[in-house]
Amino acid sequence: RGRLPGMAPGIATAVTVLHGRPVETLAAQAVTGGYDLIVMTTHGRSGVSRAWLGSVADGLMRSTLTPVLLLRDTSAAAPPEGVEPFANVLIPLDGGAVSEQIIPQAVAIAGRAATFHLLHVLVPSRWLPPPSAFEVVMAGATGPGDAEDQLAAERDAAVRRLGAVAQQWRAQGVQIETHLPVHQSPAEAILAYAQERGVSLIAMTSHGRSGAGRLMLGSVADKVVRGANVPVLVQVPTPG
Repeated sequence: RGRLPGMAPGIATAVTVLHGRPVETLAAQAVTGGYDLIVMTTHGRSGVSRAWLGSVADGLMRSTLTPVLLLRDTSAAAPPEGVEPFANVLIPLDGGAVSEQIIPQAVAIAGRAATFHLLHVLVPSRWLPPPSAFEVVMAGATGPGDAEDQLAAERDAAVRRLGAVAQQWRAQGVQIETHLPVHQSPAEAILAYAQERGVSLIAMTSHGRSGAGRLMLGSVADKVVRGANVPVLVQVPTPG
């Protein structure tokens, strides 16, 4: 506890010791304390500590409405002097308003001088899981050309949606880029883009849209958190 003031000179700090089940206790403390952000590493030092902290991070990511900034051992090093810690921020979206709830949080943390990359991964229907019998009955028979038409329609809708979101934030002085890669795995596409573009932060909601033909962003967020070598900001979206 005595190390904290020395690690953050000039910043007001306070130490609180809590007792109870870690996930539930920390989630309750975030609410009662009115905290805006939870910051923690996804792994402890070794052994039991490592397993404990990993499970707590995973639990908090799923349970609290407070945004959680997750750091891995490989992402915790301070950036070089004069370099902003989060100069390039990747924000995966799925075309729905729910996934866009993370954008204000990302802007607040990274600052308006950062570049924000809005990424919508298009998954062709031939790479999606097989539909259920109910979905087949509801959708009816489909021909070979329907998959291409569906992908084109999804691309057009995503272009419009990303364009509207980008315009909204550009009007507020935020630098926005938009990207629509086609990939069989959204998580792999997100991680590959982060690596290629030197992204310093990935920000995403832990759940996205649901429905026939769509992947839940929750499973994607799980894979991104486990595979990313940069900090990941995760938030459970509010209902609506």
